[in-house]
Amino acid sequence: PYHCVQSVLEIRNFLTDQIPQTVEKDLVDSLKALRVACRKFLDSVGSREDIVPFGNQRGHWASWEFNGAVGELRGVFGIHIAKIATMYGLDIEDDLSKILPEKEDFDADPHVLKSRSKRSSRNPYND
Repeated sequence: PYHCVQSVLEIRNFLTDQIPQTVEKDLVDSLKALRVACRKFLDSVGSREDIVPFGNQRGHWASWEFNGAVGELRGVFGIHIAKIATMYGLDIEDDLSKILPEKEDFDADPHVLKSRSKRSSRNPYND
């Protein structure tokens, strides 16, 4: 968990640096949403010292908090990565594509992440 917290701090700092350099409103909105998701994760996990060292150990009382926070972070990132990839026609690597929502779920409600599936490294929504 310590490494996850450090990684999320780095991601949040990167997003903070990118927002002022970005002019397209939809992209800025997604970057801000990603930054908010990072802050929420850090508030949930990073501020509790007893979770950071032990939060992912099976059977530890805090494991559900850490794992839940990681899952929520991945869900938000999946939605916004799919949105950005669709806007710019970007290809997504196989490992990263695992967190993307299903196309029909994304079309119906971009705020809902219902399931994951294997995808190729092509644009996830160009059938």
